[in-house]
Amino acid sequence: MKRRMFLKRGLAVTLSCVLSPGLVLGRYPQEAFDNNDVMGSISALHGSSTFSPSTDITIIAPRIAKNGKVVPIQVISNIPNTESISLIFESSINPFMASFNIFGSEAFISTRIKVEETGSLLVVVKAGGELFATKQEIRVSADNSCLA
Repeated sequence: MKRRMFLKRGLAVTLSCVLSPGLVLGRYPQEAFDNNDVMGSISALHGSSTFSPSTDITIIAPRIAKNGKVVPIQVISNIPNTESISLIFESSINPFMASFNIFGSEAFISTRIKVEETGSLLVVVKAGGELFATKQEIRVSADNSCLA
């Protein structure tokens, strides 16, 4: 009996991945990645580029990155009903870095980004249909070999 249930559930998951990969695996935001403008990236991802500054978003990142190839970033959102957290590095050629959909009660992400030069990290949080944002400057040390 357990084997049949396992096979049925496995078949259901496989079919859902094959028939609707965008729904199960997520939608790739191609327009946001292709856009070279910060506000254009936000608009392509969220449909609007207007956001309110918020102190309820905490960015944990080094003020000075010794190695621009690997910069650890953590973001904590204390805004209720957080739906997504997006990372945008303003001085980059392609500013949009990543977007994370949040399911559940804890709005926390931890990732690493590649930083080419000194600039501001803009974190945009979508919560309750509204956009909130905060910034933090990340300086890159002079001996950075990120472009290699």
